[in-house]
Amino acid sequence: MNYKVCSKCKRRLEATEENFTKHPTCKFGFHSSCKICVAKYYKQYCQDHREKVSKYNKKYYQNNKEELSRKKAEQYQNKKEAFSKYNKKYYQEHKEEISIKNKQRYREREGESTNDSKFSRTYL
Repeated sequence: MNYKVCSKCKRRLEATEENFTKHPTCKFGFHSSCKICVAKYYKQYCQDHREKVSKYNKKYYQNNKEELSRKKAEQYQNKKEAFSKYNKKYYQEHKEEISIKNKQRYREREGESTNDSKFSRTYL
């Protein structure tokens, strides 16, 4: 197995797609920085250049709306069963919280206050 040293953190890692991103002109066909260091760099860059990144993302979304929507729908169809299982599990684990939030939303929509009594509605 081939090993590669990350140019940022100096760790010796296996030269695989798990540890490095692909790059055809680099040694072993992978970037010089490991995925962890690249992620840290981009996270810091996004924090330092928040406006620039936000502006770029908005522009990209506007220019590629149809393609992004199509990909998202396709992704959802491919993972529909997994999403369904996750949502059911989440609901079972958080029933009380969900119920309370739903009641609060209902009251707010109906123009009532958000007090914690079970049913604060009065009928004439």
